[in-house]
Amino acid sequence: MYLMFMLLNLCLYYIYFNLIYLLFLVCIQLVISVIFYLLNYIISFLLMIIYYILVFIFLLFDFV
Repeated sequence: MYLMFMLLNLCLYYIYFNLIYLLFLVCIQLVISVIFYLLNYIISFLLMIIYYILVFIFLLFDFV
């Protein structure tokens, strides 16, 4: 009886730790995906700004 209780306890601990581990992995994955999404957004925004600055400079030199 006691051994069965111990085994059940071990199984529950194992399941519990596995769930925590999976949750941890999912959280890490979410954080990484959000970071990459933001990086992509920021980089595209910066490239757009650089593009418009270059176009402005070329137009300026074109009129001079």
